Amino acid sequence: YLEDRIAAGEGLPTPSDEIEVIDEPAVAVSL
Repeated sequence: YLEDRIAAGEGLPTPSDEIEVIDEPAVAVSL
C-alpha cells in the first residue's frame, strides 16, 4: 500500500505539498 502511494506520488506531476498533506494523515492513521 505504501509502495503504491509512493510510486504514484513520484510518477504523477502533482505538487509535493498536496502529496505530503495526504500522506501525513494516512501515515498517522496507519501507525
